[in-house]
Amino acid sequence: MESFIFTIYIILTTPLVLLGNGALWVIGYNITNDAKGAAEQIVEEQKEPEECYDIRFFTNVFGPTVDSVRRTCVYEYAKLTSDPSACELLMPSAYGLSCIGAASPSPRCSMEFDRSVRWNNHGGEATIEECQKENLTRPDIGNICCHIASVYFLENVNDCTSIENAELFDECTLTLANKLADPEICQAITSEVLKAACIVRSTALRKYPQLRRR
Repeated sequence: MESFIFTIYIILTTPLVLLGNGALWVIGYNITNDAKGAAEQIVEEQKEPEECYDIRFFTNVFGPTVDSVRRTCVYEYAKLTSDPSACELLMPSAYGLSCIGAASPSPRCSMEFDRSVRWNNHGGEATIEECQKENLTRPDIGNICCHIASVYFLENVNDCTSIENAELFDECTLTLANKLADPEICQAITSEVLKAACIVRSTALRKYPQLRRR
């Protein structure tokens, strides 16, 4: 009986969905539920990510929602263009923060949930407790990542000036700006992509404290 009702529902709603989508197409809306394809088209046509919000379509209860397709389109646009500023359209949400990560280069120092840090594509690692102890066998990258981990995990460590490597200094500065939710700190970052990521994330964290990590 349930399968019969489902079949009747599909038969009745499909023409309405097609007619509705046809009407939206006639008046100029982008009719698609392919978020990635829409993002690729927007990038190819050199348009702005706001175009994702011109997506309209009628759907039945078994398809994606218009809102989810729009948001995924923005995410894919940011990822394709390496433009973290597009992720501002997804704020305030954890998805918006995830979007910033997808649009940014992978960090050389990876912070883990168990309060440890990894470097060299997980070739080396240390807990935050181990980072506080001198280790003569730890490589330079490990020592720097340990310092960045201290900035990330410890409340009383808020300085990146000892880091001479420009790429890792940027990474540390981004970490500090996000920790303090202070977009002004981002101005010291030399990488334009990381600076944009830093500004969007730290601004969101300041404006929406509920997004901050617990």
